[in-house]
Amino acid sequence: MAPSGSPGAGSPATSSDRLSSEILDRPRAGDAEEWQSACHLWAAVLCATIAVWGWSVVVTQRGVVSMSATDALKDEVAEELLNSREPAKLAYIWTDGTPRVVPIWFHWNGREIVLGTPGGAPKVKALELRPEVALTIDTNVWPAHVIVMRGVAEVQHMSEVVPEYALAAERYLGAEQGSAWVQQAAGILKDWARVTITPKDVRIIDFETRWPSAIARAMAGQG
Repeated sequence: MAPSGSPGAGSPATSSDRLSSEILDRPRAGDAEEWQSACHLWAAVLCATIAVWGWSVVVTQRGVVSMSATDALKDEVAEELLNSREPAKLAYIWTDGTPRVVPIWFHWNGREIVLGTPGGAPKVKALELRPEVALTIDTNVWPAHVIVMRGVAEVQHMSEVVPEYALAAERYLGAEQGSAWVQQAAGILKDWARVTITPKDVRIIDFETRWPSAIARAMAGQG
């Protein structure tokens, strides 16, 4: 079954949908010129979209469009995700050098991702030893919206509930249930860790105009 909102799910295909489909189809023998023309046309459409929308972008030598971290965090997709109820997925390096990833509530204060967690949580020890992290927030509906960032985590131990954890609880659960959750957590946990992550590298994918890099290069004829 086609995903909701995608061509074939009951809605008419747009010209952009048809163009994407044409480009992603494997070229047949003898269609090399048409394939090249389609790639050039898609690149022109992408550049025109950038010009019209006024994105602050850099086009690398490999043809991948990227934004500065500051501009990316102001993007409407980034703002949607950073204020959503989707959990973040935090990737970090365990003490033995192997990778780990955990889902976690987060709070965005306009500059940093702030996490609240028990001070004795295993990830806290790992973050104090190796603070380099990656974090993603994404949706489960099509077209999926994704923000991926890398940064360095700073850990601060506290003897009370991390304020941003309380804010996150109310966002995820609603004011009444979130407040009740925090009161319960405060009654059983006396050691907390406030983890802040300042995004240094940010990527946005919306599967409409911004794609995974390998697909973007293929669309530009550089795959």
